[in-house]
Amino acid sequence: MSYCLPLAAIDTAVFPDSYAAARQRWLAQLNKLSCHSQCLPYVCPGIGPEGEQLVTDTAWIGPEDASRVLVLIGGTHGIEGFTGSAIQIDLLDLITDGACPYSGRYGGIDDPCIDTVGLCLATALRSGRR
Repeated sequence: MSYCLPLAAIDTAVFPDSYAAARQRWLAQLNKLSCHSQCLPYVCPGIGPEGEQLVTDTAWIGPEDASRVLVLIGGTHGIEGFTGSAIQIDLLDLITDGACPYSGRYGGIDDPCIDTVGLCLATALRSGRR
């Protein structure tokens, strides 16, 4: 059995140049959301490679009383932080543009499942130096 999946262009603009750039873009995308969201920052010990303060940011998107939760964690270890940030930034772009649920404009589809699922994002989870 084999599969042939279509290739998709990779938008390299979602990959951050630095921790500071990733955090700034992540927060900016979160602030563009029209749906219910909440963001909580947690200051981490240590400093970043450019002397910046390190913060683990978390976000809740969707209904506060969600009966189900999808948890997406990015930036857990070193270089993975760039990929994890890119994935979460791209997801936030898709939500903002109405290309996936939580935007309230998802293809005009009235999906009752979306009313019961919360999305919890955590980025730069282990950003502190040892």
